[in-house]
Amino acid sequence: AQVSGTYGKGVAETIVENCGNTLILRCSASEHGGTSEFASKLIGQREVVHTTVSRTRRSNEFIGSTTTGENLRIEPAVMASEIERLPDLSGFLKLASVPDWQFVRLTPMTAAAPVRPRRPSVLTSAPTAGPAAVRTASPPAAVAPTARTKPRRARQMKVAASRAHRSPPAPAAESSTSQGVAARAKETEAASVQSSRGGAE
Repeated sequence: AQVSGTYGKGVAETIVENCGNTLILRCSASEHGGTSEFASKLIGQREVVHTTVSRTRRSNEFIGSTTTGENLRIEPAVMASEIERLPDLSGFLKLASVPDWQFVRLTPMTAAAPVRPRRPSVLTSAPTAGPAAVRTASPPAAVAPTARTKPRRARQMKVAASRAHRSPPAPAAESSTSQGVAARAKETEAASVQSSRGGAE
């Protein structure tokens, strides 16, 4: 109906006839037939042979006679009421390569879940040697001083102060070494002066 209203009846029929692949799903009807009636006519008609059997028996006959007759009728291949009662994702399909209509049942496709990028793993062991070794371990967070850590620091400071008081002063050793170097320098100067005087005489 929408195609006919937009393009006209003649153009709408041309569009439908040029469709090679056609899929008909459940649709509703209206007062003048509607979409289900149009789909039923699109599928086409079929020839159906109806067989009738009649038996007659007269009063003076023990066995009656049987008459069999066949009647050829042309009916819609799929009635409009059948198209209205189709289940979900079920319908009739006609392909360009297959001339006959087939009853099909569609399977919904589930979308794949998006792949999220993985976070870099934190290395707990030392990285291997080489230019490709990269350490991703985060630096240790600063620990705020607590009541237990304060006495430990005080003890460490006391031990360091006592060790510094017991060890000999370093400047004295440095002064002795500097005096020895100066004495050696004077001796070498005196020897060079004597040698220069002997050469002059």
